[in-house]
Formats: sequence, structure tokens, C-alpha cells
Amino acid sequence: MYVSPRHPDYDRLKARASGVEASAPAPPAETGQRLAVFPRGEGVEMRVSLAEYEGHPYIALRVWERNAAGEWWPVKGKGCSLRLSEAGPLAEALGRLDVPTPRPEPPRPPGTRPAPKRHRPEPRLPLQPDDPRRRWQPPPATSPVSAESSAPFDEFEDHTS
Repeated sequence: MYVSPRHPDYDRLKARASGVEASAPAPPAETGQRLAVFPRGEGVEMRVSLAEYEGHPYIALRVWERNAAGEWWPVKGKGCSLRLSEAGPLAEALGRLDVPTPRPEPPRPPGTRPAPKRHRPEPRLPLQPDDPRRRWQPPPATSPVSAESSAPFDEFEDHTS
């Protein structure tokens, strides 16, 4: 494959064309001071940090995931920032929550998945005649009657006269 030497990505494209894979980008460094980490499953955690943007401090809540190489990356679209002026009222609101203490799960052997939760279907009431969930039933079959007489229609009969 020909690549013009004037192309802005000449080195990368030339390396790709020769079969040499360019090195993967390094994961971004976490900005600010980490305040807390909340595990959310295997290889996923939510990090809370105190950071600064253009001289304005803020609290960052961001979900990070571990990639196949074991590096931590922030998940796009799964994070938010909070102004320091909003932190106090938020802490008060969270303090008013009546959250039950979760029961700890028993430890599992490494590499196993948790048992699936049982699905208990809701009891169904019998369908009423006008219920929209009722399936359409064809009307009872009757033989068509010709307009001239009350005799049943015969498709093989000569009706030209």
C-alpha cells in the first residue's frame, strides 16, 4: 500500500502497512487527589477524587475498568463532576437516607460466577373477553350462501345463466 510521505499519519500508516502494530496508547493518569474507591465488580470500580480545572476545584465521580492488559481506564460516559459548593448539600441529603445495611455475600471460589437469581412470575388473572392480551380467534366456519337463493354456494356450479 502506498502512503504519501506528506500524510500527517505517515509513520503510523507505514508501520500498519508493514505489519508492525503500533504500540497501544497508555492509559490516562488520574487527575487530582483520590478520596475513595468503591468496587463495583470484577475489574470495575468507581473512584471519587478531588481535582481542579482552570483553577476551579471539583469532585470527580468516575467509573474505571481494567482492560485485558490489566491497565485501568475511565469508562466513557460513566462519570460526573460536582462543584464543591454542591458537596455539602449532597452530603446532607445522603445522610438523611435510610439505607438498609447490605448483607455480605459469602465468598465464591475464584473464577466462578454468582448463581442466577430466580425469576418468580407474577400470578396471572384469567383473561376477560374484552382483554387486549386475548389472542384473536377466527369466527366459526360457515358455508357461504349465494345472494339469489338460500342454497350454499358451489364454486364448480355454472353461475353464468
